[in-house]
Amino acid sequence: PSPSSRDLRVVAEAVRDAFDMKDLPNYDVAEIPDRDWVIHVQSSWKPIAVDGFVLRFPWHTDDDVAEAAAGMTKEKDGDGDDDPPVELKLEGGIAFGTGEHPTTRLCLGFVRDVVTTDPRSGG
Repeated sequence: PSPSSRDLRVVAEAVRDAFDMKDLPNYDVAEIPDRDWVIHVQSSWKPIAVDGFVLRFPWHTDDDVAEAAAGMTKEKDGDGDDDPPVELKLEGGIAFGTGEHPTTRLCLGFVRDVVTTDPRSGG
């Protein structure tokens, strides 16, 4: 059987054969509503607090960002008296821009260490 088939029984048989299973694997079929899956997935992303920054996406509210910033400040020293984090707005996508990848964290660490002017000061 061709694994590219849309016939679920053919696909289940291919799985059984590929993994030397005695029986067909169990599966359920459910109707899924049509939606824009990119927007649906992106809407589940929360602001990310890292290295003195809060990464926000266009759909995040100020309350979402404040919650992420508050969590980061409390993690630092527990009293919440540190400078507020710098807010960065990202136009994230599926392949890049969630803010959780280690390269994002490395870049933010570099910016934190190299940039000497606080962008909130306007200077």
